[in-house]
Amino acid sequence: SSPTRATILTGQYSIHHGILMPPMYGQPGGLQGLTTLPQLLHDQGYVTQAIGKWHMGENKESQPQNVGFDDFRGFNSVSDMYTEWRDVHVNPEVALSPDRSEYIKQLPFSKDDVHAVRGGEQQAIADITPKYMEDLDQRWMEYGVK
Repeated sequence: SSPTRATILTGQYSIHHGILMPPMYGQPGGLQGLTTLPQLLHDQGYVTQAIGKWHMGENKESQPQNVGFDDFRGFNSVSDMYTEWRDVHVNPEVALSPDRSEYIKQLPFSKDDVHAVRGGEQQAIADITPKYMEDLDQRWMEYGVK
């Protein structure tokens, strides 16, 4: 959960770092201005990277590349991303479709995957779709299945 992630990153109890529940869209995160483990490691010469679901808020100050990580690959994620695909107000074409399971299987990994480096802006990661895979080097593909 977000409070646990924040506790691991800061060494503080939730009541002190202020992240008491997972953030929703539009809600700020809470790590800006706090000392984090990746920042301490960076200051000692280590290179730090976060990979996967961030789930600590989408505001720029709380994004991983701005709280100590040298590199981040993953997605920001907020609490309702888990269910938005089936929300008739957000995705009626999916939620109301009798073929929604097949539709979901055809989607790329995630439209929200990003990459960022320390102090930089987040950039979208190219989706790996069947069409994209057709253009990949065959040798790379063979390596991937060994």
